[in-house]
Amino acid sequence: MSKRVKKWEKRTDPDLVNTAYRASRDVQLELGRQAQLEHDQLISKVKSIIEDRITNPALKAPYVSFAQKVMALRKKYGHSLASKQTAGEIVKWETRGLNRDLMLLIARALDVDPAPFLATLGAGAGKYPAKIVAAADSPEWMKLMADYVCDGKDDQKEINSALQESEAVVLAPGTYSIGAEEVFYQPYPGFDFYYGIKIPSGRILMGFGGDTILKAQEDISKFGFVVIFSEDSENVVVADLLVDGNWDRPNVTFPYGIILDLVEDALIRGVTIRNVYGVGLGLFGSKNIRVLDTVCENEVYYAINMDNDIKTGSVQPSDIFVVRCRFLNSEIGLLATNVLRLVVMFSEFRGNQHEGIDLEDSDDCLILGNLCWENSQESDNAYDNIKLGGDCDYCVLQLNRCRIGSQTNRPRYGINIDSSDCEGTWVTNNDLYNSGVSGALRDAGTGTVTEAGNRA
Repeated sequence: MSKRVKKWEKRTDPDLVNTAYRASRDVQLELGRQAQLEHDQLISKVKSIIEDRITNPALKAPYVSFAQKVMALRKKYGHSLASKQTAGEIVKWETRGLNRDLMLLIARALDVDPAPFLATLGAGAGKYPAKIVAAADSPEWMKLMADYVCDGKDDQKEINSALQESEAVVLAPGTYSIGAEEVFYQPYPGFDFYYGIKIPSGRILMGFGGDTILKAQEDISKFGFVVIFSEDSENVVVADLLVDGNWDRPNVTFPYGIILDLVEDALIRGVTIRNVYGVGLGLFGSKNIRVLDTVCENEVYYAINMDNDIKTGSVQPSDIFVVRCRFLNSEIGLLATNVLRLVVMFSEFRGNQHEGIDLEDSDDCLILGNLCWENSQESDNAYDNIKLGGDCDYCVLQLNRCRIGSQTNRPRYGINIDSSDCEGTWVTNNDLYNSGVSGALRDAGTGTVTEAGNRA
């Protein structure tokens, strides 16, 4: 018998458990009485404040929860520090629909004064920082707090209205049916690209993770359709939601996920994009973009694509960071064309039809600590886990782990420097053991540095 099993057997001995219970029972009962006393004291201080101002029972519980949080902060930190911490809580709870003035009254009743600290966190006292939008199937209590309630048809209209009115829009849990709003691009007559949601400068669009679903409407028959779109803008945030291109519906011709065109300083965080025909996440002519903790999967073409701007094709994307993401089961996991200073770190590229990572004509890029495996699923020994093509200069590939995997079709090379125009590539300390049918590393580049070695 192992030591762990013996230890667990001793710990769960009935006599020992009963002895421990009898010894701690009085203590546990006293702690329970103290907790109930504190709860009663809390209710006595805030009950009249809440009941005098809130008549709907469904809306009272969130304010009680806020009061419990404030009381815990007061007990733990004392008046001064708790006041500062409570200011942050007020900003957070406002995004959930609670009224700032009422929360200030509750805080003061609990001997906490966050008002002096609120100005340092953004909006002044009394300003409502976010609009809440609820879906047709959102929980009823969230519909009661929402500024807009969608009806399950062309829900982009309510979302776009909220984005025009407020710097932050919070989408309640539920499924939003996103239809075509306006044309933003027409490469040829009759080939129109429409957007559903358009994000202006200085806006935040956030949801509740995978419980907030933006789904391409089933009756869309446009040539091209983008669920979320932003152009010629700056300081844009999209966070904590799921975008579904609904590609399996016959009417949705060419759905795309999120497109940023000529956008500067944007954050994509905690987003899942799936089931689109063209591009899951497109970053065109954009710079200073952060993509964090995001998943793109089951896209017909590119999970994430970076290239020059859409309309003129003359603006180069630059300074893009992709960290802790997953790009799965698409034609190409990441395709970067003519990108300057791309950083891809600690991400996974798996099960793609062609390459996991494909850099073309891109300079000064850092590909660090990624997992690339089971790519080239379209054909055995045809595509690579990581490829540099065209004219890629002075890129660094380091600490990446590439594997063939266990599928029938396997990648050709772990890393392939495919062109003599790729100059000064630094390829070191990569784990390329069993990473390609034809080999671990193919170097057709010029001045490639591999002296530190790679595991092959």
